[in-house]
Amino acid sequence: MMLYKKHLIFFLSLITISLLFGCSKNRPPKEDQLVQQYKGDKEVISAIEFAYGLEEELWEQQDKIHTREDVFKIFRQGFSEELSNEITNYLWMVESTDTGESFGMLRAGDPILILPDSIEVKSKSSDTAIALLKYEENTEGPLTWEAYTAKLTLKNESGTWKIYRIDSEK
Repeated sequence: MMLYKKHLIFFLSLITISLLFGCSKNRPPKEDQLVQQYKGDKEVISAIEFAYGLEEELWEQQDKIHTREDVFKIFRQGFSEELSNEITNYLWMVESTDTGESFGMLRAGDPILILPDSIEVKSKSSDTAIALLKYEENTEGPLTWEAYTAKLTLKNESGTWKIYRIDSEK
C-alpha cells in the first residue's frame, strides 16, 4: 500500500509539473483557435471546429474525469466510435500497482487536436462529407511542423456530423 501511495504521489506531481510548465503553454487560447479561411458548407465546418474543440473541453473538465468512459463520451460527441477509442486510448493512461490494483488518469502532453489555418469542404451528400484541413508551416514554439493537409471524412449520425476518418496528405 505504501508503494502505491508513492506511485500515486509521483504521478500526481508529474502531472502537476507538466500542466504548470508544459501543457498550459502549448494549449492555445480559444480565441486563437479560430480558423482563418473557410470554403464550403458551414454546417460541416462547424462540426469540425466542434470536434477539434473537444480536447479543450476535456481539459476544462479534467476534475470531473474519473474513468476511461468519461473521456470516451466527450470525444464521441464529434468523432466515430473508432476514432473516439483511439483518442481515448492515447489520452487515458492506466497504471497498475504492485498489489495488482489499477487506476487511470489523463495523459498530460501536447495537444493532439489543433485547428488548421484553413478548412475547405470538398463534397457533401446527405450522409458523407469530405473536407481538407490545411496547416501552414509552424517553425516557432514547442510544437513545430511542416506544411501539410489532412483529409477528413465525416458521416452524418442521426443529424450530427462526426469525423470518421483522418488521412494526412503532404
